[in-house]
Amino acid sequence: MQAAGVDATAYGHLATIILNKDAERDVEVTLDFGTERAGAVEIDLLHAPALDSRESHITRSPASGHLKDGKYTTTIPHATGLCLTLV
Repeated sequence: MQAAGVDATAYGHLATIILNKDAERDVEVTLDFGTERAGAVEIDLLHAPALDSRESHITRSPASGHLKDGKYTTTIPHATGLCLTLV
């Protein structure tokens, strides 16, 4: 993952957690699962009271997406996180 100038971290393979730790800027990311992959992407939102919180709440997003040529692009809002699961 490359997020120019934004403090963001991605973990995982078929389920990927992206934490946008920047307090002011959203980050757009494109995940490449490989051209042989196809399917839907479920999105869970991670909410916390502050950037340095040790607990968060996870809610399922009503939105979902689909891979296009094995890739998925999404915007991670500032000071939040997403868990994207390939189903």
